[in-house]
Amino acid sequence: MIKALFAVVEGEKQGDMEAMLNFCLGINKANKLTLESIRQKSGCLLAGADDKYILGPPVVAFLEVILHEERLKLIGLELSYPNMKCFIAEEHRNETYHQAR
Repeated sequence: MIKALFAVVEGEKQGDMEAMLNFCLGINKANKLTLESIRQKSGCLLAGADDKYILGPPVVAFLEVILHEERLKLIGLELSYPNMKCFIAEEHRNETYHQAR
């Protein structure tokens, strides 16, 4: 791969064979920083392409989402809250969960 002498503002062309690879390479550092941060709090980050799962207690996971959002902004990406889903066992949907959310 050769580094381009220009910057792309709009992103890559949909369906381009290299687009997903370039995205994964570009987001790798943000993912690693989030993984390192959440591991220290007994959580985990699972990532594959543009899908991510932040696992941990609600107080930890919700904070990491906010921190990850800031890391993504540094590389010009925007986290989309409407596209996010929160999976939590019913017994953990307590007052602490609702405050953290």
